[in-house]
Amino acid sequence: TGKHFTGHAMIHFKLPNEALGIQFNNIDNEINLNRLRNLDTLQHEQHDGIKCDGVCHQKKFVGLRFKCDTCPNYNLCETCAINKHVCTKNHEKDHPLILTSNRVMPKINPDDIDMGEVLGRGAF
Repeated sequence: TGKHFTGHAMIHFKLPNEALGIQFNNIDNEINLNRLRNLDTLQHEQHDGIKCDGVCHQKKFVGLRFKCDTCPNYNLCETCAINKHVCTKNHEKDHPLILTSNRVMPKINPDDIDMGEVLGRGAF
């Protein structure tokens, strides 16, 4: 097979045919970034209250949202994640990015979070 690059985008499948709360009926076809970009549910999804930590610094954005799996609370819009290859703060290009959706990442009131001891390095 081809060369594997670190830092590429990944997607989490909840079930063999479900990702991001979307059912994929024909799972035999490849599910790639271009196919996901063209889905109306993701293409028009608004991320209010989610700031892009990339170069654009949008306070809310529409389209695909990527979370760094290494950096806590680090989000990128589609443009910064795919086209700009952003490295800011402690985020590096080789960190894995997880494509996510508001439908599978519910908002949590910050007052409901109790900081305990550190158990790991992951952002989730």
